[in-house]
Amino acid sequence: MPKGGRLSKNNLDNHRFKDGVTHIWLQYTMRDYLYTELPAEILELLDADMAVLREAGMTCLLRFR
Repeated sequence: MPKGGRLSKNNLDNHRFKDGVTHIWLQYTMRDYLYTELPAEILELLDADMAVLREAGMTCLLRFR
């Protein structure tokens, strides 16, 4: 999952308003789930992170590794 923890709206707002950043690179490492189904909590985390991005008015280049 994201290195350094979950996405934070405050952190995204700082990048957007202080640095003018509106697009981020977001990479999730899914190595533990290569041969298994994704647990519901992982899907909920992804959904929550996308909601934070939308709330912050940002977009992302989404990558899974």
